[in-house]
Amino acid sequence: MSRFGRLLRDLLVVAVIIAGFRYFQTRELPSGPAPSLVGTGLSGETVSLERFRGEPVIVYFWASWCGVCRAMEGNVEGLADVKVVRVAVASGKADAVARALDGARGETVVIDEDGTLASSWGVGAFPTLFWLDAEGQIRFREVGYTSSFGLWWRRALTF
Repeated sequence: MSRFGRLLRDLLVVAVIIAGFRYFQTRELPSGPAPSLVGTGLSGETVSLERFRGEPVIVYFWASWCGVCRAMEGNVEGLADVKVVRVAVASGKADAVARALDGARGETVVIDEDGTLASSWGVGAFPTLFWLDAEGQIRFREVGYTSSFGLWWRRALTF
């Protein structure tokens, strides 16, 4: 086998391993219609995913104590032209979550103090992201760190 042929074979093996790992991570996450998401926002208001019906949205489950979530924060911030609903899981009350977000109160944030919403979406690791189309259908699911390019690519395919 030529050097080029071995390289292609090795790349294929790596791609299959990564695909298998990604499948394993997302196997219990919902697909199809998005589950209900209703919770309390930073100002005590009721936030519902239904209010975003008709437009694409990213649902981002994160935790203030999650190092990977902190590392990915700049990547999510780069999605300024996309609606992002942040679900703060086990991160404290609204004031603690606002501090973790650097006081960004203009964000659509849902406080999930006890992890009930995360459980109802099948989320068991952080960060977890769902890309929803305008009809509320889950188009992509991702667990773990996602690069800026990965976020951009999924956004381009969803929106």
